[in-house]
Amino acid sequence: MFNRILKKIIMKEMKNCIIISDSFNSDATGLVVKNLIQGITENQYYPNLITFPVKKLDDKINLITIPKNNTLSPNLSPKVDKLKMIIFKSLLDYSKGKNDLKMIKDWIASKVEIENTKFVLVISSGNVSVRLLRIGKKISETYNLPYIIHSTDPIPSPKPWGDKEIFRSALFSAIKPFYKMANLVGSSNTVMLEYQLSYMPTIKGKSFVLYNPVSQWQELEENRIERGTFLYLGSIYGKRDPSFLISQFLILIEKYNFVKLKFVGSDIDILKYNIPKHRIKNFEVISWTDNVEKYIASSEVLLDLNANIEKDVFLSSKLSKYLSYNRKILVMCAKESAPAILINDNPNIGVWKFQYNLDNFIDLSSEILNTNFSNWIYRKKLCFDFSAKNQTSHLIERIKKL
Repeated sequence: MFNRILKKIIMKEMKNCIIISDSFNSDATGLVVKNLIQGITENQYYPNLITFPVKKLDDKINLITIPKNNTLSPNLSPKVDKLKMIIFKSLLDYSKGKNDLKMIKDWIASKVEIENTKFVLVISSGNVSVRLLRIGKKISETYNLPYIIHSTDPIPSPKPWGDKEIFRSALFSAIKPFYKMANLVGSSNTVMLEYQLSYMPTIKGKSFVLYNPVSQWQELEENRIERGTFLYLGSIYGKRDPSFLISQFLILIEKYNFVKLKFVGSDIDILKYNIPKHRIKNFEVISWTDNVEKYIASSEVLLDLNANIEKDVFLSSKLSKYLSYNRKILVMCAKESAPAILINDNPNIGVWKFQYNLDNFIDLSSEILNTNFSNWIYRKKLCFDFSAKNQTSHLIERIKKL
């Protein structure tokens, strides 16, 4: 009883917002959404979350879940071509969204302090749901609230990453009307925003950048470092190809026979890369762990492997995680890509940038191994600037000006 009363008091003191997302705490996008919601909460806003079913949820979040769509209609063959699937999914999203609205309106009436609610924010991944965009727009219209869309991925995916142009155009056509109607439209880095503007130049005046938040700074003991250990954390997918990294690392071993390359959280088959038997000991694959920090603490260099695509729009979530630790970082990326721009804009933070076709991997790795980096003041500042609270604070200030 006391907790319910206390919660009502807190809700009345805090400003409200409605957040709509296709993911929460279940994958890379979901973790970004969770961090952004945490930042919004730290800025004294009470989040009311509309999402698909979730397993775990913070008690500070007011939640309504809506059922997911079935991927295929019972009458639709699994072999149906992708273009028809995009069209079908958009129509299904539209009809489902219509059915959702009464349930959500009842929830808002009984659970949300709507008179103190300041905005509606839709946070989407690359698999953007027309259904959720429509719900966000309808709530915005019904209660006269600013309508904000933020995408953690580009929509549609750029050509090197995405499907054929006809598929990409179909997806873009489905979401374009909502982006035109939104009061503000966000991307997760400056390169991604430039790409988004190339598709939708009309959103330029209402666009913003909201970086994936960096976790709170953590100082790990230096004596836990295993000299020469390079760590890659997470899965390898899409256009990220480890072939070049492994081939270069074999050369690096000839110069420094104590170095070791670890893949943690990946199912990579290291044997298919033609590693000599006497060098297998310099590589290690750990497919799963519930103690990531243990491996970060024991590593000298944290590796961020990106695609060899100029002006690549993606900034990996693992880099955001790496930045919060006092460990050297090697970022492998292409010219004018999102990670390259971020590092250029933030020098002296203990991050080295290797650019494909421009830099020498062996020379750069040697420099990293022979540098005793210990001045973390600029990295700490970056963590503060890119914290969830500060990132969402900039967005909230922008919303207040609408």
